[in-house]
Amino acid sequence: MYLFLGGDERSPWAMEYLRQKGFPVCHCRSTEELPWEISCLILPIPSFRRGSIPGCGELSVKELAERLKKDSRIYCYGKALLPSELLRQDVKIIDLSQEEGFLLQNALATAEAALALAVEHSPVTIHGSECLVIGAGRIGLALAQRLQALGARVCLSSRKASDRAKASSLGYAPEKTGLYEKGLEQYDFLFNTVPSPILSKEQLARLKKDCLLIELASEPGGFDPAQCKTLGLSAIHAQGLPGKYSPKTAGICYGRYIEESEVSP
Repeated sequence: MYLFLGGDERSPWAMEYLRQKGFPVCHCRSTEELPWEISCLILPIPSFRRGSIPGCGELSVKELAERLKKDSRIYCYGKALLPSELLRQDVKIIDLSQEEGFLLQNALATAEAALALAVEHSPVTIHGSECLVIGAGRIGLALAQRLQALGARVCLSSRKASDRAKASSLGYAPEKTGLYEKGLEQYDFLFNTVPSPILSKEQLARLKKDCLLIELASEPGGFDPAQCKTLGLSAIHAQGLPGKYSPKTAGICYGRYIEESEVSP
């Protein structure tokens, strides 16, 4: 039995995909619904947040671990966040946060959703706007490409000199994360993809009051929402966007990855 725990709108699509492929699947959100033996556990994305499984309420991790069979598999996003009870020697952990193909699909879905948020929450068009994308990873590059295609002037920042050289070669204005030597006063949109503080209160104060900040990184994120509120800035914390804006695509992607992993020798 393939047991899905908690999750958002991606989970039903992943379950349906696997069901159509002949996999026996079930879903539960509480300790009372747990089967007595679990051979394959499928955790949501992210798998743990503030010490609990999203969408599972008061589910007992200890009891969950006790019901895992020997040689069972756990599919998760972020092995480092798993509680010690699940990190057994006789259990195989498959961490999607280390799988390049899955991460690329997730980045594309996140970038599209970020554009939707920008259009929905800003009084200006993306075309002709000044955009700062912080972080030149998968999401940052996917987002910069789409912003530029819509006619925005894009500045892409990174701490790495090699990433800044790549940004310049792709037609983006390069910037060094943390320094912002080109200034911060000109931007209409600021998108952060770096999961660590990279904008101080003093730097936030230099932004235009109508600049829209969109946080795409996992906690703790790149800027303090309380500081943004104090400064009168509009900031959206938008983690888990694929599950909100494209749950079918993201869910099928998850289901397909599980299918391929289970049938591969």
